[in-house]
Amino acid sequence: MENRMSKKQLLIFCSFVIITFSNAKFFINRELDDPVAYLGYLLLLCGIITSYLKLPNAYKIGININLAITFPFFSIGILLQPMGLSLKIRLLLTMLIIALSALASDGLMQSFEDMRIGAYGLLTGEMLVLLLSLFTKTRVFSNVDEPMGLLALGFDAGMSHKNYFAMILMASFSVVYMYRKYAQKKLVDLIVLFMEGFLLFLSHARAVWLLTIMFLLIMFMDKIKVNIKLNKLLMLIGFSVFFVATIVAVLWIYQNVLKRSGTYVSRISGFTSYWFMYCENDTFHRIFGNAATFFGTDNYSDNFRKLMNYDGAVDMAILNILIKNGLIGLVGYFFVFGRIIKQAIQTNSRNLRVCSFAIVLPMIVSMFSENCVSTISLSYAPFCYTVLASLYWQMNFKVDDVIVCNDKLWRSI
Repeated sequence: MENRMSKKQLLIFCSFVIITFSNAKFFINRELDDPVAYLGYLLLLCGIITSYLKLPNAYKIGININLAITFPFFSIGILLQPMGLSLKIRLLLTMLIIALSALASDGLMQSFEDMRIGAYGLLTGEMLVLLLSLFTKTRVFSNVDEPMGLLALGFDAGMSHKNYFAMILMASFSVVYMYRKYAQKKLVDLIVLFMEGFLLFLSHARAVWLLTIMFLLIMFMDKIKVNIKLNKLLMLIGFSVFFVATIVAVLWIYQNVLKRSGTYVSRISGFTSYWFMYCENDTFHRIFGNAATFFGTDNYSDNFRKLMNYDGAVDMAILNILIKNGLIGLVGYFFVFGRIIKQAIQTNSRNLRVCSFAIVLPMIVSMFSENCVSTISLSYAPFCYTVLASLYWQMNFKVDDVIVCNDKLWRSI
């Protein structure tokens, strides 16, 4: 493996550095976050488009079909809602970036090495935010609503929120961990993993802690090898025990963690207030969304809280999707996640299957706690979508059970 980054890897690295860097409080307070993010997305889209053009024609047909199916679900609600042209264009561009990242970036990161480069781009972006915050004397810790012992503050490195910092850090941690487990074991990656784990702890982002634990548990699933000759009754008993244990664990977390968390209760209240009260007997807005009302000149979150009489928050991605795209938009996300899940089930590679589930399942679960999956104001969504596209690519062109660590396979096609 070459030590120098290729031009494509440099573009991947720089795009995710810039997108992550744009979320610094320094830029947000001066309304410079959008221009900085646009620069990062311009680089990312250039990489996606150029890599798409180099794909085999037969493969491009599949991508075109996926986009033709999914993007209408993402956009029809926005098109039908009565809103200003500028807002309509901005929301459509947001959905276009999500669609291209999830469905057309298969050739952007063709190997675990490329994915690792992107992960280091996220980490570098966060470290640049920290340096900028220290230099400009911006706070790098934020108050915690529900302190736990000595953890009365959450480390955010000077980003807009500690949870956003933690979600991006978890995405970097996940890919570096996968690379070290299945590609190459490098000392620098081990050091980085310990550092990222420590920073995740300091963030006091409890939802992200649970998502990280979920990721690690899934990554250990490759140790479970099912003997197809095993008695079917024993297999049924084993899977039944696992299923019941999972249900018990989920119920315990809900009763002892989530129900006692005021912040999570507020998010649930936001969902119920919008869906069952604000949209009561309003079939149109339930199906096609209500972005025109909530995405006004004022802050989106403030608009929501005012209209809900300050009963609840809008931090869940599932709620954000229903507001912006409606139920029909949610179908588009089901297609995006279903695409990778179907391929992971069908692939013969246990390693790639585990990696795919380790990324996509925490993303799906996070939709019920965080807003990161459905927004491009953070680098979490575009990065994770491109990682899933890379895994989808590798599951299509993988040889035997060897993880692709360089571009040799790509050059041979």
